[in-house]
Amino acid sequence: MALALDGHAKAVLSTTNQTTRVSAALTTTVAADVICLLTWFEDENDAPHLPQVSSISGLTWTKRFRHEFTNSNGLTTCVELWYATPNAVQSGATYTVTFTAATWKGYIFTWGVSGANTSAPFDTNGSLPAITDYVNATATGTHNVTFSTTNAADMLIAIQAGQGGNVSLATPDSGWTLIDGDNTVGTSLYLGAEYQVVSSAQSSVTQNVFSNNNSANWTAIVDAIQASSANTKRSFAPYTGA
Repeated sequence: MALALDGHAKAVLSTTNQTTRVSAALTTTVAADVICLLTWFEDENDAPHLPQVSSISGLTWTKRFRHEFTNSNGLTTCVELWYATPNAVQSGATYTVTFTAATWKGYIFTWGVSGANTSAPFDTNGSLPAITDYVNATATGTHNVTFSTTNAADMLIAIQAGQGGNVSLATPDSGWTLIDGDNTVGTSLYLGAEYQVVSSAQSSVTQNVFSNNNSANWTAIVDAIQASSANTKRSFAPYTGA
């Protein structure tokens, strides 16, 4: 089975709904998926809280990365990516992010990836996850991240999270497909995720993540989910006889 997006969902937390718990419900069609959950939040007191992810459907979550970002006004927020391998189709499964204190505003995105290596989901290249921060109140349309991969068959995941600017995250980059994008809590906080399936290892590639956005104070991230070993093509030398 080739790498593919298998369902996606999101939840938005507005400034009027301070809470310690936010949930999103995901439906997938393939049992052997890697389930990803991305969070990007800030709290009322302009200080980050470590999201704690749980699932009422009993999934076991592993944190892929956590990245804190402080903008030009000194406001600190945090983005995290978690993953799980449930080995069961998800039918309206609800995943809940729990915070250490009431959270002011932000997003959670969740999606399934079919055809992935459920034993070791992420490409092991040392450059991953590749992260670039831009701390400036002046908006820019350049959000470059340079990365490499080791595995040939990967699903590249590109993320942009930030604050301020003229933001529109509904349009993916050329050659990429949108997972989700949102700025409905206002342009002060936005999140976008897109993907691209590749069939060869990437070497020092520079990607302008969500290049259609003119945005200020952003974090851009590229990571890679690798294909199941059953999807990897093998080459053999021709038989020459005994």
